[in-house]
Amino acid sequence: MVDSGMTGPRALPALALLALGCSGGSLDSGWIGVPWKSTSAAPKFADSATTTALATAPAPRAPAAPGATPTKAKRGTTPQAGPAATPAPAGALAPGPAPEVSASRLQTALIRLRDLEGRHHRLTGSYSGHPSRLGLSTEPGVELRVVWASPWGWAALARDSANSLPACAIFVGTVPSSQSVDGRIGSARPGSPVCTAEGEFPPRMLNQVLTLAEDPPSADEAVVGLMRADLMNLATAQRKYRGVQGVYARNTKVLAVQYLWNSGVSLRILSANSSGWSGEATYDQLPGKSCVIFGGKVIDPPATEAGGRVPTREGVVECDR
Repeated sequence: MVDSGMTGPRALPALALLALGCSGGSLDSGWIGVPWKSTSAAPKFADSATTTALATAPAPRAPAAPGATPTKAKRGTTPQAGPAATPAPAGALAPGPAPEVSASRLQTALIRLRDLEGRHHRLTGSYSGHPSRLGLSTEPGVELRVVWASPWGWAALARDSANSLPACAIFVGTVPSSQSVDGRIGSARPGSPVCTAEGEFPPRMLNQVLTLAEDPPSADEAVVGLMRADLMNLATAQRKYRGVQGVYARNTKVLAVQYLWNSGVSLRILSANSSGWSGEATYDQLPGKSCVIFGGKVIDPPATEAGGRVPTREGVVECDR
């Protein structure tokens, strides 16, 4: 019996002996009490990888009793094999359906492309037709393609890789288009993606980009598109100038603050007074061809260099083909 009055260091050996007597433990084994012998039990806060490994591990066999004879299958019978189960790797998830591609995901991809194209243009002076070279990797299920790229502008299309819809498009700068009077893609908000979904009527700009992707123009057609665009911008600058000065400008230099044309394109004002004006556009790598336009009332409408084509009405650009 332990003396209740025993205190201090002398009490520790007695308490240890009492604990050994109750638990059956041993000081030599390094523990006191019954150890945790269950190795297949998951920890209380097991992570998903541990839980999956434990759930898919084969159940341990019970040890055979001493002297027991292993059970043999009866003669003439075939052991029934159960369905073969391949253990899933730790942490693996069951394959699910492909994620649905939404218009917002497509818009996000186009906006990322817009930012990278802008940086590339600031460094090189041109736009790239290869998103991967810009360091852009798309999400699974998203098809992203630059359908036009030049030093003056670019356009891209994004859509579901498994379906044609939803689809989104974006453009920046001057991009040629055969579906526009001025020969280029137009929109109230360049640089902003527009989208269409199932059952919706596609916007005009999206239709232009889709057409450009299916039937891209040749180099000459693209140059003509640039000249068309520059003459339309010149017409806008002339209207603004007449609104302030009361007459149309006779020289493009006085319009420099309001308007700048594309590299390689040369503009010339053929005639100008208070009632009307006419102009011509040429390109340095397309000699012998031109585009013309007039505004207001003119006595002699302009004609193109090669074919002598004359605009049918005010504000319409006519070009050699």
